[in-house]
Amino acid sequence: AVVSTQSTGRRIIYKLDHIRNENRYKKSLVKFAKQTGCCCLLFNSKQGIRVVLEGEKEGVREFVKLNKTSAVDMDSTGKPCKERLIEMISDEPLQTICLREQFVIATSVHDLPEEIRELISL
Repeated sequence: AVVSTQSTGRRIIYKLDHIRNENRYKKSLVKFAKQTGCCCLLFNSKQGIRVVLEGEKEGVREFVKLNKTSAVDMDSTGKPCKERLIEMISDEPLQTICLREQFVIATSVHDLPEEIRELISL
């Protein structure tokens, strides 16, 4: 993601209630990151599934909109469903880009950039 020098970048962190079909969900997040030019980090913490999103303000807004309005997961009956249970944890101007790749899955808290670890309560 490229953030302009005009400081229109945003970083948001939100919590997902659950993911039933992990592969489908990840593919959706990768697709949204490419479409919006954002960087996305997906990881599990002690408090649940977290998504960190960095990019231009409009791109971040569009990413969240796509996440809420597109079929990204499966419901308990196996039908495609939309993400309705996003809980926003933080939304702040982006001063420094922490995420260097468009889509990252952190398998450990130690894989997270230090600045991100400081922003979230693990």
